[in-house]
Amino acid sequence: METVLYTIGEFAKKSGVSVRTLRYYDSIHLLQPSNFTEGGHRLYNTDDLHQLQQIQALKFLRFPLKEIKEMIEQKRIARDVMLDSIEYQQRSFEAQLNEIQEILENLEHLKRVVEEEPTVDVSVFSSMLHMLILANETDNWLSKHLPSELIDEVDQSEKLKLEKEWTNILTAIKVAVQEEISPDSEEAQQIATRLTAIMNKTMKSNIDAISPQIDQAEPLDFPNPFTEKEQQFLASIMNL
Repeated sequence: METVLYTIGEFAKKSGVSVRTLRYYDSIHLLQPSNFTEGGHRLYNTDDLHQLQQIQALKFLRFPLKEIKEMIEQKRIARDVMLDSIEYQQRSFEAQLNEIQEILENLEHLKRVVEEEPTVDVSVFSSMLHMLILANETDNWLSKHLPSELIDEVDQSEKLKLEKEWTNILTAIKVAVQEEISPDSEEAQQIATRLTAIMNKTMKSNIDAISPQIDQAEPLDFPNPFTEKEQQFLASIMNL
């Protein structure tokens, strides 16, 4: 039976490995072509494909290329070495699975927060997303600067309700600025009243006692959803 030969381009397409990678494998003598054309171009055969599949399998177990080369040459792997690599890969995938599960839970939470809003402000949503991404840093900051009774575990339904209120009021502030609502207008003062109520609810009615602690704390590295103009509007309505 005539041996089937592949050019490097054909071999790359058949194997799913890039031409650049094949050239690198050749340069380190990990996978060298079985033949060459008269013009010196690489040619690969079916045995080369089988060897490449072995390389890819061992790479999946996180073996370095140098060790893969030795294993292929020796055609044997010590049992303990193989078991350690399999267990390492198991732990790696378990960690990824936990991370994916956490991401899915966060996305479901975000969906429930915004599902009743007719529109969602991008900067407000981005801040919400950062809160989830930086949850550990935020929790550490809160533990350091706020009384423990304020950061005790909150019922999830109450937490969701509160975050919906925050999303709504933050969006209302941005809309008010966009529509050039006067800070001393009745509409602006209604926003201020709602904001104060939500702040009190968040701080469990201890906002007056807690504000000085927050003012003196080092700032939390957290994206501000408000532009400078929106911050000025906010300061104005809260000081009236």
